[in-house]
Amino acid sequence: MIRPISLAFALAVGGLPASADPLEEARAAYIEAWQAAPMTIRNAMFVERPAVGYGMYSQRASNVFAQGEPLLIYLQPEGYGWLESADGNRFGFTVDLRIGTQDGVAMLEQDDFMALETSSLEKPTDFFGNLTITLTTFPKGAFLLTLIINDIASDKTASFELPFEVR
Repeated sequence: MIRPISLAFALAVGGLPASADPLEEARAAYIEAWQAAPMTIRNAMFVERPAVGYGMYSQRASNVFAQGEPLLIYLQPEGYGWLESADGNRFGFTVDLRIGTQDGVAMLEQDDFMALETSSLEKPTDFFGNLTITLTTFPKGAFLLTLIINDIASDKTASFELPFEVR
């Protein structure tokens, strides 16, 4: 019985030495690699409805939309940074929008189309975004949606393309 009490006492008065926590060491190494990596988009897709959590999406079976139907997009960025603030760590993105025809003719361009921002006491690496784009008067045809994701905590950017059709 002395051993469990000794462990409980050690945790109560200051815990175990940092070197005794291999998960914390692994997390520190992961955060260091994360910060050194370029920003990328791990997943980006049209979805049936907005996701309620990280990885909790329902991918849309088709990229064909009716005129005026909203384009719902789920994305998972990786390699973004954090800004230290009074609330902990602030992080997020601005999103630039580009839509063109399949042969490269620009139809719509808007910088800072959307902003996604939040804060956390930790440095989360499981951020996801739901984006909704409604093209009420867009013509019928085949198009290419390009979204450029700009990190608010660094000069990192990432982009992705999703072909879609309006019928």
